[in-house]
Amino acid sequence: MHTSPRLNLDSLKRCPLCEAVSAESSPSCFVCGWEGAFDRDAEDVQASFDALIEQCPELWHLVTAPKPRGFRAWVRKVFRSEGR
Repeated sequence: MHTSPRLNLDSLKRCPLCEAVSAESSPSCFVCGWEGAFDRDAEDVQASFDALIEQCPELWHLVTAPKPRGFRAWVRKVFRSEGR
């Protein structure tokens, strides 16, 4: 089992009905459609995220992958590797 990274929990919320983790900006739960009050307790949100990673370990790679540095960095990397 993977240990999930600590998240920026300010951008997440947890549905009180199905315990799915959703983006704070989303008006409703994407799993069950709940539109009421959401749970924003950091420990509860982290626990639901951990459960999601446990059920779908493939997501681990998306969460821990380095963030792209932008188009210019990519172009420099491509042209540098072609010149070798």
